[in-house]
Amino acid sequence: MLESLVTRRHDRARLRAGPMHVHLALFASALLAEQYRPRTVRRYLFAADAFGRWLQRRGLAVQAADDATLARYVESRGRFRCGARPRGRLPDAASGARKLLDVLRQHGVVAPRTCVVAPSDTDRWLALYECHLDRVAGLCEGTRRIYAHYARALAASRFGSAPPDWSMLTADDLAEFVRQRAQTLKPSAC
Repeated sequence: MLESLVTRRHDRARLRAGPMHVHLALFASALLAEQYRPRTVRRYLFAADAFGRWLQRRGLAVQAADDATLARYVESRGRFRCGARPRGRLPDAASGARKLLDVLRQHGVVAPRTCVVAPSDTDRWLALYECHLDRVAGLCEGTRRIYAHYARALAASRFGSAPPDWSMLTADDLAEFVRQRAQTLKPSAC
């Protein structure tokens, strides 16, 4: 499979020599099955290789990788400043690492993500909501973070510190929440 995606011999040799080489065919197959473009698959393969080498330099096994490890790796890569993205853009070496971890989880190479149950009723509900967004809806971490942010804000504005009673939430409550949030947004330049 690598031969059809990575045409340069020295690039294939580099990928085969890395600590992630045993998982690259699985990763490429999963990406192609999700109809990623070959160019993106190739970029993600090199990102997987970079992540594997980073783990190796720190004496960590691929099987020990988790969200915290991934966050440290992404943080170590830095970001490119970009006017359209206030937080900047991830470099190519970090862009495919999250997807890699998801694929490795799906195939049992890496331990599944655990859902931490928080102490308050709202936190407990939000933790379940985030698990649903991850496992059922399949949303990426950044999107889940944004959705959870708005869900937390909605719960706080409607219920305050009381346990949320979602059956009491009405369409008017949602419309008012959206109106209030829309007033605080800046117009997009795009």
